[in-house]
Amino acid sequence: MPVLIRRADGQPLYFPSLYTVTQLRATHRAPATIEQALRSVMLLHIVLEKDGVNLDERLRKGEILTIAEVDQLAKYCEMKLAAIDAEVQGNNWTTTVSRES
Repeated sequence: MPVLIRRADGQPLYFPSLYTVTQLRATHRAPATIEQALRSVMLLHIVLEKDGVNLDERLRKGEILTIAEVDQLAKYCEMKLAAIDAEVQGNNWTTTVSRES
């Protein structure tokens, strides 16, 4: 099953993993579908981290994204991951697919 991992420590992220298991895997989504959803979450983390925003902390406080953050996210959604990596000098995120069920 695909998981979102922070490269710095190699550990899966709790909330994306919880979402994957309770919302996607529970509804029998294919691994490719789950991986695509996690890549979207990964992009959100990359864009916010670039500006020093901690998504988990923001959500704990009940704060939503600003209009500028949404605009920036939309801009990055149009780019290829390699171009994003080049612009933000790499990222700390990766998705990994486990072939075990």
